[in-house]
Amino acid sequence: MHLHCIFTQPKSHPAPEGCLSAGEYTYEIFIEPVKSRKELADFVFRHSNIVVCEFEKYTLEEWEKPISLIKSKYKIINKNGRCDVKFENEKTARTRLYYRKPWSFYLERAAKHAEKCQQKSGTHTESWYGFLQ
Repeated sequence: MHLHCIFTQPKSHPAPEGCLSAGEYTYEIFIEPVKSRKELADFVFRHSNIVVCEFEKYTLEEWEKPISLIKSKYKIINKNGRCDVKFENEKTARTRLYYRKPWSFYLERAAKHAEKCQQKSGTHTESWYGFLQ
């Protein structure tokens, strides 16, 4: 299947160096049923020569080290918990990993926010959960 489209980059997403300029492009789309992530990665590589990056998990605890399921070397650039993964092989798909804080961090903030909210009585207990400890 061939797809022809015209697109422009939105102003909120400035194009970095090396990107295609706005204009007319023709795409070739391949469709094939796959049964597993491994088959999907093979399918993508077969038709585009791009290695699909896969990690064991994409959201990690602060102390965890990411485990890549492909054999390419990579570097992680941590931007305040949101990490860009840069592979040595330029023909590798990009991905993003996230570091999360301990559950207590989020629960404490939720409790502080619940104290600021005006309670409204209702016919269900969920309206009072913010004050249960």
